Amino acid sequence: MTEKTEINVNNVVPILKRKLESKQLTESKSIDREIDFIARNFSEISQYQLMELDYDTLNMIFSMDTFHINSEDDLFELIYQLIEEDSESEYLLEFVQFEFLSQDRLKKYLSLLDIDTINTSLWKRICNRLLSVPPRPMIESSRKSNNIIQISFDNKNQFNGIFRYLNNQCKGNAHLEKLIEITSSGDQLNKC
Repeated sequence: MTEKTEINVNNVVPILKRKLESKQLTESKSIDREIDFIARNFSEISQYQLMELDYDTLNMIFSMDTFHINSEDDLFELIYQLIEEDSESEYLLEFVQFEFLSQDRLKKYLSLLDIDTINTSLWKRICNRLLSVPPRPMIESSRKSNNIIQISFDNKNQFNGIFRYLNNQCKGNAHLEKLIEITSSGDQLNKC
């Protein structure tokens, strides 16, 4: 695949891995384009593919100004899985903005915490989280993904809403295509 190959969320990691494995990063094999694409579209890329990247590459991605995520919890979960496989990846926790973690993920993080591995940067982030009670919503983060879709109510076309949008996205019935799950709270209200 050449530099002209169009990258997308499905092929960017394999392309990047191929370039890294060639170990000859010439101008024609620069990885900047792939690193930037992954940073911009991080939440859209398969976590399994991301876990195949080496820690230095993940470090480059997380360091990008263009790094955007949907949730700090998702980033933490990826790093947590890496740590379970290899504790050497623990330094990647420095990229987690703790003030945006949910209470559950914060507890999980604290179970990993080793006083000997805390550096100044990590300590400042922990302090920021401790000082923000309740935790700040992810929407306030500068790296929150901008992939927000607004569907306004149209009084003239009341059925052109969220479900129609989801059905169009999966080119069929969103429930049957397993994009969403529809359940009821039961028939308790219908009993006499």
